Amino acid sequence: MDSAAGSPQVGTSTVTTASKAETITSQSSGSLSPPTFLHDLQSRIDIAVRESTHAETLHAYDIGVMATLESMKKYWAHRSNNLHISVSEKRIFRRETERLDMLLAEAREETQKSDKALEAKLRAVERLRRGLGEEIRCGFRRRNSK
Repeated sequence: MDSAAGSPQVGTSTVTTASKAETITSQSSGSLSPPTFLHDLQSRIDIAVRESTHAETLHAYDIGVMATLESMKKYWAHRSNNLHISVSEKRIFRRETERLDMLLAEAREETQKSDKALEAKLRAVERLRRGLGEEIRCGFRRRNSK
């Protein structure tokens, strides 16, 4: 009988705990204020940092492509200057060197664009951090003035 009496108490206790949790959840969700300016700035900084990291990765990729193209160009230019190859092979190497020059120019443009994009992202992060610092300072002033 003790075990039968113990079972309803455990069940009741569980239901009571669950209803308390629901009550606490409903009270806390009802009392939450909309995101503050500080929270908004923090989330915007997080997003800006992720975007700047992405821009850094793209910029590093562009630099790697440019270095690879420069290396290939030097190799083809060196091959075209060899004396033991035929005239037709020299033409092919020179043509490939010219093509690599064009690709390298495009890669330089892309690198400059990615560099500008990266600088813009970093400036945005810095602006947001300054805004966050201002909000923190203003918040401390408000608290201290009360």
